[in-house]
Order: sequence, then structure tokens, then C-alpha cells
Amino acid sequence: MPDIKTMHSLQVLYLDGIIVSNISNMLQSLRAFPYLKNLYLQYMKRPIATIYGEPKSFINYQMLNNKCQIIFITFQRFLFIELRHLSQLEELFLDYSLLDANFLQSIGVMTSLKFLSLSSCGLGGTLPNQGWCELKNLEELNLSDNGFEGILPSCLGNMTFLRLIELSENNLLGYIALSPLNNFEVPNSFESFFNHSNLRFIFLDSIKVITESETQNWVPNFQLEVLSLPNCHLTLPNFLHYQIDLRILDISKNNIGGNFPNLLLENNTRLGEFYLRENAFTGTLKLPTSTNSVMETFDISNNNFNGHIPTNICSIFPNLIILNKSKNVFDGGIPSSISDLKALEILDLSNNNHGKEIIPLKTYIYISKLK
Repeated sequence: MPDIKTMHSLQVLYLDGIIVSNISNMLQSLRAFPYLKNLYLQYMKRPIATIYGEPKSFINYQMLNNKCQIIFITFQRFLFIELRHLSQLEELFLDYSLLDANFLQSIGVMTSLKFLSLSSCGLGGTLPNQGWCELKNLEELNLSDNGFEGILPSCLGNMTFLRLIELSENNLLGYIALSPLNNFEVPNSFESFFNHSNLRFIFLDSIKVITESETQNWVPNFQLEVLSLPNCHLTLPNFLHYQIDLRILDISKNNIGGNFPNLLLENNTRLGEFYLRENAFTGTLKLPTSTNSVMETFDISNNNFNGHIPTNICSIFPNLIILNKSKNVFDGGIPSSISDLKALEILDLSNNNHGKEIIPLKTYIYISKLK
């Protein structure tokens, strides 16, 4: 490592991709930076001979100043680390590191953490009920792509500062209810999030969940900006009726039935991406009454919508980039006003009952299999 020990005021240090033979010695040298707040050690490489030769706990209080607030670390083989003495650590990113299975049980002492990202760390198993549950100041949590199984601990409901949670690419399942104190069969629930007034983003891709009962009408304290629930085997959550600030909504691949959920578009005037594909919605397409100039992606493909495509779709969504209505049973002609969508890049109307007339378009569009 270059001799930069005279830089006593150093606060941010990037060492991504470096090759080191002795990690302990390298980290020991970082003690020269008493004001270091952000440390990036992603994709570090070391000789094979040292992988099992390093001390098991090679990051500790003696090696790093306890004022460090952000640490990014990624090793191809990552042995269990000791970070609990970093009392002011606020952001910890260990994505793509091979972590010890007990890591989540030991991290609870880092109570100052606000951002924790452990994506693709090979953790697996069930989420423990201790350790990470003590991180009550968390604002963002990423546990995606770890192969977790079972249910989310009810303690998640105590993390009232959460605004982003990413749990996709796991095998979690359970009941989505409305309170961490509920008596439902399992505590994995949307209700656990309802007191999280700062929650803005939820990613639960491919997690099997059950939404609240139709007779329940709890009002959440949060207003989401992003809700991603594809392939979750759920019904349309009631709490969506109270959301008015959504920017991205993905409820595709859930086999949800019923009429087109027009209220979601009426209430969320800043919705920019809307994914409803691969469900079982029926009936005609009813658009909102007011113009939404930020809608760029509108995908309702692979449902059972019928009737005509509304002729005012271009005035309601004037800046569409992607319009996908394929694999439905729409009939009638294609509105000529679609040619006025100047930003349109992808238009898919295939596998419907439209006529064969192709409208003039101002951009390159591909339309296939018109009946």
C-alpha cells in the first residue's frame, strides 16, 4: 500500500480491486487516518495461500478507527469479520462476500447502522430472531439473493425507520398482516411495516406471501414510491388504495383477477412505470381522467382485457416509451393517435383481435401477429 500516512485528514478511501498478500497488515495501516469515514474495499484479491492463513477476525477496533461510518467490503472468500467496535458505523455493504452463517446473529451490537446490504452472501437458512433484530435505526436493508427460507421475524416491525427493504431472490413465505403484535399463524406480514412512516421502497420479488383479509381495512403510515411484488402469489393488497405517491408499481405474475385497478392510476399521478402483466384481470381498460405526463412504461400484457383500446390513451399518457398490451382479447382498430406518441420505442399489440391495418408511426415500432 502506498505511503499516504501523512494525509491525516483523509475521510474517504477507495481501495477497490487491490491485490494484497496480508489483509491484517493492510488494515493495520489504516489506523493512520483518524477521520476516515468511508472505506471501500470491494472486489479485493489475495493469493490463494493467504485465504485460510488470515486471522478469523481480521477487522477490529485496533485496525480501524471507530469513527468510520461507511464500509464497502467484498472478498471472493470472506471469513467471519468483527466490526462491533466500530461504534459509529452507519453504512455497511458486504455484497457478494462469502459470510459466516452466524453473521446476522452477531451484527446486532452495531446499533448505529442505517444502511446494511448483504446481497448474494451465501447466508441461506432461516433468518434468526436475534442479532440483526436489534438494528432499530436501519433505513435501508438488502438481504436479496441469499436463499433464505421460512418467515420474516416479527421484530422487523420494530425497525420503524426503514424506508427500503430488498428481499428478492429468497424462499421466504408467510402471512402478510398489519401489526408486529398480531396473532396470525405466521408473522411475515405487510402489517409489520405499517408503522414505518419512512418506508418508501419495498422489493419482495418472488416471495410467497398472503395479503390481508378483504374485511380488514388498516391504513398504513407510509407512502411508498416503489412497490415491487412480482410472482408473490398474492391478491391485490388493500393498502394500495391508500397509496398516492407511487412512482413504480409491479404486481405482475400473481394471477390476480377482477377489473382493471383504475383507482391506482387515479390516485398516483406521478406513476412512471406500471406492470400488470401475467395476471387474470378482465373487462375493459379504463384510464384515469387526468393526464399523467411521467408515465413511461405501461405493461398490461397477458391478461384477459377486452373491448377497444381507449382512443385517448395518447393524451392521458403522452410520453409513453413502452406500451405492451399483448396477449389479451382487445378488438377493434388501433387508434391512429398512437402515432402521436413521439417518445414511443416499443409497442406490442400482438395476440389480440385487432384488424390488420397498420397505422403510420413516427418512430420504429415492431408489431407482430395481429389477427
